[in-house]
Amino acid sequence: MFDEYFNKLKELKQDAPKIFERTAIKGAVEFVNAAKKITDEEDLVDTGNYKRNWYADATTVGDKHIIYCENSVDYASHLEEGHKTLSGGRVKGHFVGRRAIDKAFSYCVDLLDKAIASAMKKK
Repeated sequence: MFDEYFNKLKELKQDAPKIFERTAIKGAVEFVNAAKKITDEEDLVDTGNYKRNWYADATTVGDKHIIYCENSVDYASHLEEGHKTLSGGRVKGHFVGRRAIDKAFSYCVDLLDKAIASAMKKK
C-alpha cells in the first residue's frame, strides 16, 4: 500500500524521505496514544502498569520506515490474545495492540495524503 505513496513522491525526491520519517514518528506517537486510550476504554487499568508500558519507536532501514510497537509487561500477551483458565475455560482477548495499530495505520495514511497534497502544491 505504501509503495503507491513512495512512487508518487519519487518526483519530490529530496522531500520524500523527510515526509515518511515524520509520518513514522507521528504514527508511533499515535499508536501509543491509541493503545492507552483503548486500555482505558476496556477498563484494563488496575495498577496502571499495563497502560504505562505501551511503547512504539520509529526507525529507518534502507528506504523503509518502520514503527515497532510493544508492551513488555509479562501478562500483556494474555490481555491481548486471551488465555485459558485453570478450570478449562477461556478468557477472550482485548486486542488492544492490534486495534491501536489499525488506528495508527489510518492516521499515517491520512498524514501521507495531506503531506503529498501539500508537497505537490509547492512544486
